[in-house]
Amino acid sequence: MTNAIEQLIKMHDPRCVSAEAMNIGRGRASLTREQILGAFAAAQHQHSLGLDILMAKYRSDCLAEQRVRMAINVWVHQRPHPARAAAACQLALSIVLERNVPAQIAHIASLLRRYGPRTAQTRKKIETLQTQIKYLEKQRSKTSISDNTYHEIGFDIIDINRSIERERISLRAWSEQHATTTNLCPRCSGTGRIAKPHPAECEECNGKGKIPANMEHLRKSMRIIGAEVAPGDWAGKYAGLVKRCMDWLYIEESNATLILSERLQNERQAF
Repeated sequence: MTNAIEQLIKMHDPRCVSAEAMNIGRGRASLTREQILGAFAAAQHQHSLGLDILMAKYRSDCLAEQRVRMAINVWVHQRPHPARAAAACQLALSIVLERNVPAQIAHIASLLRRYGPRTAQTRKKIETLQTQIKYLEKQRSKTSISDNTYHEIGFDIIDINRSIERERISLRAWSEQHATTTNLCPRCSGTGRIAKPHPAECEECNGKGKIPANMEHLRKSMRIIGAEVAPGDWAGKYAGLVKRCMDWLYIEESNATLILSERLQNERQAF
């Protein structure tokens, strides 16, 4: 994280700003609130969209995000575009803001259900419950069993099956919730390598350690949000436009960060 982004975060935590302004715990003067505000004012003046992107990304500023989304709509409609281009570019903003997109979340969630820390525990519970069912079914199959006992065992089996379903639902809910907060590969825990059955590159993330969003995730996410685009149309009409939109947003963000860094550095050198 650059110092400019660090200052951005500090500016929205009153305790950090107050401590810095009073020079608490430091041996030399540090930037004042006014100097930091001046740097942000310069960034706002020269690259307002980039600063809004930073605010939305690092401070979850809803108003800043709304302004970015409005700018995206204007950008899309200023050039030739297919029918669902605005929705596609709005979805791509999630990648710029380092948020997982719906199809990426589904992908990570499926891996969490296979390799996640709760998977083994859930599997063990289900196997134990299934063993109980097999035992009850064996008891129920005895010819000497009474009708009442037969039905009671049947009710017990139903209850156990419900418990199994609850375990599966709980695992799915956990995986889907956790998948929104991380893109680390559950197979290798972010290392890009696996040790078992033998040391090798992780095949789920291709050695990256992460499951980053890609164009295919975006296309599939369009279907999830109800704006499906056929694979051929996506490649021919949408992918290029979405990439150009993302490049534009990244450049704006980079420009705002550069202005902040330069202004803050100049303020320090002025001491």
